[in-house]
Amino acid sequence: MIPALRRQKMIDLLKEADFLFLPDLVSAMQISESTVRRDLKDLARNGEIELLRGGGVRIPHKNMEMSINLKLQLHLQEKDAIAKAAARMICAGDIVFLDPSSVNYLLIDHLNAEGITVVTNSITHMAKLLQADIHCIMIGGQIKKSTSSCLGPMAETMLREMCFNKCFLGANGVDRINGITNHDPSEKSIKRIAIEHSASTYFLIDSGKFGQAAMCRVADVDECHILTDHIPDGYEDLPNLMEVPQ
Repeated sequence: MIPALRRQKMIDLLKEADFLFLPDLVSAMQISESTVRRDLKDLARNGEIELLRGGGVRIPHKNMEMSINLKLQLHLQEKDAIAKAAARMICAGDIVFLDPSSVNYLLIDHLNAEGITVVTNSITHMAKLLQADIHCIMIGGQIKKSTSSCLGPMAETMLREMCFNKCFLGANGVDRINGITNHDPSEKSIKRIAIEHSASTYFLIDSGKFGQAAMCRVADVDECHILTDHIPDGYEDLPNLMEVPQ
């Protein structure tokens, strides 16, 4: 197969699957790994695909959101380090809100403070909390299938009746101009209510999201604490950024 047709087939596969790893493409294309790597580098250089840390490949689509299962495959080591650091900030007896982010899903594995209550609007997180025998409260509402989360007026009304010692939130992008952003206006509303009803707010954001912006501005870049695996160049002066140990 000539290179141009081979690369177009790769793009078509990525459009169908949304997200693939290198071995997936090698298997689907039935060509050598070195050829796939060479083609991917050329496609990335032309801006036709995006190479992700961890070996993933996708079509660039900043205004679309991945499911939590796909998110968990990206930057897993960095996210787990952030999750561990966040869990250490939770004290005995705390009432904590966790939004549906992938880092919060990992955070649940590291919860060991006694007598805590975890409130969440994530169906996925709730199942994991129940398995871990952690006292929890589910925020109900209209279900967003891609993130298995409850959103909308019902969820917002329930959340406004609660107060938290700490809340831990995810985001899709962070930059100096646009601040902390996410894709969905309904998710933004949930995050804003959680921020306003929490004594302390922590955004858990891997360094790969710095310099990116999604549709909805959730908070100013210096409004809340941000835990990340690495503080990128150009952000070192922000006192609210906290780099976690690896």
